[in-house]
Amino acid sequence: MKKILLLFLLFSFSIETSAQEIMYEVFIRSFYDSNGDRHGDLKGVEQKLDELYKLGVTAIVLSPIYQSDFYHNYYPHNLEKIDTAYGNWDDYKSLVKAVHLRKMKIYQDVQLSYISGNHIWYKDSYNNPDSQYSDYIHYTDKQNKNPVFLNDKEKHTAYKGIQEQVVTVNLSNPKVQKYFLETLSHLVYVHEDAMGKEGVDGFRFIGMGDGDTSKGMSGNQLTVFWKPLAEGLKKVNPELEIIALQADKDSYGFDCLTKGSADRVYANPLREAIVASDKKKIITAADSTFAAITEGKQQIVFLENSQTDRFASSEGVESGKLKAMAALNFFMGGVPSLYYGQEIGTYGKQTEIAESGENIPVRQSYKWYADTTSTGTALWYMDNAPWKDKHLMSTNDGFSMEEQQKTPNSLLDFYKELIKLRRRQPAIALGNYKNISNTSDNVISFTREGGGQKIFVMINLSGSQQVVSITDTTLPLQKLQSIMGSANYKFPKGGYTLVLPPYWVQVWKIV
Repeated sequence: MKKILLLFLLFSFSIETSAQEIMYEVFIRSFYDSNGDRHGDLKGVEQKLDELYKLGVTAIVLSPIYQSDFYHNYYPHNLEKIDTAYGNWDDYKSLVKAVHLRKMKIYQDVQLSYISGNHIWYKDSYNNPDSQYSDYIHYTDKQNKNPVFLNDKEKHTAYKGIQEQVVTVNLSNPKVQKYFLETLSHLVYVHEDAMGKEGVDGFRFIGMGDGDTSKGMSGNQLTVFWKPLAEGLKKVNPELEIIALQADKDSYGFDCLTKGSADRVYANPLREAIVASDKKKIITAADSTFAAITEGKQQIVFLENSQTDRFASSEGVESGKLKAMAALNFFMGGVPSLYYGQEIGTYGKQTEIAESGENIPVRQSYKWYADTTSTGTALWYMDNAPWKDKHLMSTNDGFSMEEQQKTPNSLLDFYKELIKLRRRQPAIALGNYKNISNTSDNVISFTREGGGQKIFVMINLSGSQQVVSITDTTLPLQKLQSIMGSANYKFPKGGYTLVLPPYWVQVWKIV
């Protein structure tokens, strides 16, 4: 308890003045193992909350908790029970309370478009048109012999080598809609005592979109299903946040905001531009991302999430580039989000081994300690070939929380600096984004203005020194106060040219 109070004292100022959230996506099975079974669990997440709090995280997005035949728990066979490897409802309630004790928020991941072949809806309705669940599943025939399978594949290989089916739910069915609303409403308030009610602060809907209109399935799911679900949940708690991890990975997700009543969507095109380190694409994507957003809605800016490769595994990426791209992640606008381990440079790429296991290399254990065999390391995937052959962690490689906490100027330290600056500068958290033109193809420069202040940012996207001149002569370059980078980096009197070292991040306040 004393430890928690000390943390509150250290961070109370930035919490009270924080203009926006810092989201952190937790993949439970790989986060921290509290009981020695090599599977991450809910108690493990709770035990490591202080580390996230010290990093500056204000909200966690928790991967699906319900029972499933798949390691990622995306396709449930029972939406009302918790995966026993993760714990039980008491553990979940404890985690929710612990998150709120630290003045953080918790958003719950759910995927509702598909279910496992072992779900009662499918087991009872398959080849049984008289089943009470007959119209809960999309079938292409009246005999219920031909369900619509995920990706048109009858079976998918789970990570243990077991073949499982994944079928499409009929989201247009009012009975399905009622069931999902009632089931998720139980998470809105999972605990009640003399102090009041507690529950999740919102949901992230995986695969939100209008849906496939082929094979007789109805489209327009944003209006027919997602909007009523979001509005129904907000009747239970008006303060809930609805986050869309949109189905179209190439889109800005504006339809989820306007038609589906989501509050936030992922800035996918901006992420692709940042990862490519392409200045022109970044500017184009940023203009489209931030100009079209409506009041009260937000874009989530990210480098990694559960659907992407680890950025640290990109070709040619080094420590400096990781930091430069992280600065774009946090300074350009929107709500910044981190995927677990991003802050210590965790690496991994998707493979083509099998449908359900291709993402295991990007969802491996968080490396808390230098020794990969240390207690708490969630090596659940090491029990089964070929996943263990794709194990990417090495002992004493520098990419652990333990090692980086002892290393000056580590990537972890840099993320802490980014988060601290963002939470202390209103313009970075809430200000409007504006590109500032310059003469270099490898340097991006922009301002953030709001909250009574104006911030000027310059980032060298390349691994070489850049001589760059600002071509916007209206910017008062003689009135800059350095707040990140080096105080020695100043524009000469009456000049507009500066030399930036490789992957340099320089931030000034205009005074």
